[in-house]
Amino acid sequence: MHLLHTTLKHHAQVLDHILCSLSAARMTMNSTAIRHANICHRSMPVESAEQHKQVTVPYSAMLGVDNRSLYCGRTVLRKVFLWHKKLNLVRHMSGSVLSKFTKDIDLEKLREEAKREMRKTGQNMQLIDKVRELVAQKCAETIANYTEEEKKKLQVIQLEHNFLYSEGYDIPSPDLMKDELWVEAMALSSKSQRLKYYLYIQKKKYIQDAEREKRAAHKEEMKNREKQEEYEHGRIFMRIYEQTMRRWLNYGLARAMLYGTPLVFDMDYVDHMRPQEQKNTAHQLHDAYCLNRGDPAEDPFHLHFTGCSPNNPVLKLMQIKTQDSPLLLNTVTEKSYIDLFDKDKLVYLSPQGRQVMTEFDPEAVYIIGAFNDKVSSKPVSYARAMEQGIRCQRLPIDEHLSWNQGTKNLTLDQMMKIMLDVKRKLPWKVAFKAIPKRKLR
Repeated sequence: MHLLHTTLKHHAQVLDHILCSLSAARMTMNSTAIRHANICHRSMPVESAEQHKQVTVPYSAMLGVDNRSLYCGRTVLRKVFLWHKKLNLVRHMSGSVLSKFTKDIDLEKLREEAKREMRKTGQNMQLIDKVRELVAQKCAETIANYTEEEKKKLQVIQLEHNFLYSEGYDIPSPDLMKDELWVEAMALSSKSQRLKYYLYIQKKKYIQDAEREKRAAHKEEMKNREKQEEYEHGRIFMRIYEQTMRRWLNYGLARAMLYGTPLVFDMDYVDHMRPQEQKNTAHQLHDAYCLNRGDPAEDPFHLHFTGCSPNNPVLKLMQIKTQDSPLLLNTVTEKSYIDLFDKDKLVYLSPQGRQVMTEFDPEAVYIIGAFNDKVSSKPVSYARAMEQGIRCQRLPIDEHLSWNQGTKNLTLDQMMKIMLDVKRKLPWKVAFKAIPKRKLR
């Protein structure tokens, strides 16, 4: 046993030496090789592998484990290169801090505080700004109340992040890591999950920066256009303000609540989703609401959110996203759709349904599960329909499209586009243009 222990320790030390050499070699790669490798490295002057080895902390020491435990698990080299293979599969694996800390938030109170501050200071204060302040405050309190063991774990995670950043991974710098990001990193159980999370944060930052630049460029373009289109006697067309358009669209939703065709979103899937999936569902539900509100035919659905308690995290996140619109012009109830409609008229839409939806039935009440599950893809909605004895249908995707590999699950906003089109009696091929081309052959 002593000989085996010595051998394993020796192999682990050799692996550390190889890692140091590989790190030094990677830092001297030219830009062309880096592009071929799909790895974003920062410049780090290293004269030789020996010099780099002297200033680099061994990987095992950085992670707070001994050489034996590191070697006896997956090989370090395999971990390093598998991370690069999974760069295109970046996904937020942790529990969302926003979902956790917004459960008991009084949005109406925060909205009133934001309005008072905006009137007092004259600055544009929105609801999302108040929510971010509250979440940051709760995260700071959470870190301050950590036990000694949790504080040590946080220090190890911070050292691990610094090491990955110094190795050239395209992750946020330590200065940009806020308290809420550290709290989420603490909830992750493995180094690979934390790396995916850091990559996800950086990728999201790039997207936000690009959108910010795009908005600034559009704003500048509109200013220049207004300067060029000045007329001595004004214009012959009356200007329609955004507030007027919003009122008209809201009037359409209010009319639909009285006379429109009902469309049900089953919100009773919170227990089947992780916090990040709840957040994705809230974003998709908000997009679906906006699409229904801006229906080109001016005939939106009367949306029903059934099985939805006031503390439903998906509803909370959706209300945060709507910000300055405190009231949603749709029906939100804790009751089930079985209690609201005739059971014979209910039709549950699920990709696992045996029956095919050939055309839109205006007398039917269609149900869409507000569910987002990218990992297991279990037939939860189909099982619920069978258990409740409700008709279950699927969209005729196989009959009109050539699907690529993967499940035929569609997002809520894509389903809304399709349902609005088929209600207008448009052909299925026209309605299915809402499906991204990457999902098709």
